[in-house]
Amino acid sequence: MAPYEAERNKIRSGAERTNNRLKEDFGANNVMVKGHSKVTHHLMFGVINCLRIRLWVCLVRLSKNSNRTTAGVVRLTIRNI
Repeated sequence: MAPYEAERNKIRSGAERTNNRLKEDFGANNVMVKGHSKVTHHLMFGVINCLRIRLWVCLVRLSKNSNRTTAGVVRLTIRNI
């Protein structure tokens, strides 16, 4: 596989993982509302929730890898969310 194809594959697989997570975990597979705006809001709540979980994971990793002062700030921030 050419290097540009490998890079494109990484990007595509990340997008497909996100779409799969939205469908399976956040209800995008069977939307039970009618109307364009209601469906859009339903899907956006799933996207926001997926982003919130991803940010939480990043903050936890940051707090584990940082020094004690920064970890305290991150813990304080997590509690305020």
